[in-house]
Amino acid sequence: MKTERLQAITDGIIAIIATIMVLELEIPIHNSIEELEEQWPVFLAYFNSFFMVYIMWCNHNREFSKVEFVNSKIFIVNGVWLFFVSLIPFANGWVGVDPTFSIPEFLYTLLLIVCIVLYQLLYWFLMKENPEMEKSFKRSNRMLVPVYLGLILALAFTFFMPILTLFTIFFILLLRIYQIWTFDEK
Repeated sequence: MKTERLQAITDGIIAIIATIMVLELEIPIHNSIEELEEQWPVFLAYFNSFFMVYIMWCNHNREFSKVEFVNSKIFIVNGVWLFFVSLIPFANGWVGVDPTFSIPEFLYTLLLIVCIVLYQLLYWFLMKENPEMEKSFKRSNRMLVPVYLGLILALAFTFFMPILTLFTIFFILLLRIYQIWTFDEK
């Protein structure tokens, strides 16, 4: 099967996810900086979620643009991955309600880990169908080691200082942005 249909549905779902997340942001009732300052955890959670989804989409777009055909397994794994990615706005909204509460932070971080693991599985199936991608796959996996370690640290923070989870994810995203920025240069 050609990749265009898979890329089109993925692009559409990702666009909807990003739109849902931004619609979750509350518009201040009063025109004051103080009211915005009170919402900083919500904005940090939104920043983290938006860029996590965007980075996943960038990777998806980069890898799928290298291949012409995909099999049914890739379609199914892509659908499962998109399902979990589509839960990010829910988890993001829950974290925004009270970022000092452990359960939303834990589930949010666990969801991000599941999305990354599923994307790696999708990439693995893509590489199996397109062996010329093996070198890129191995390099991409090495780049994810600090990301997984950081997310495990973020999971640990959810139990004793949940708000640190958002900051840990923020720094992980900065690392991922740097890695992606320099990926094509190597």
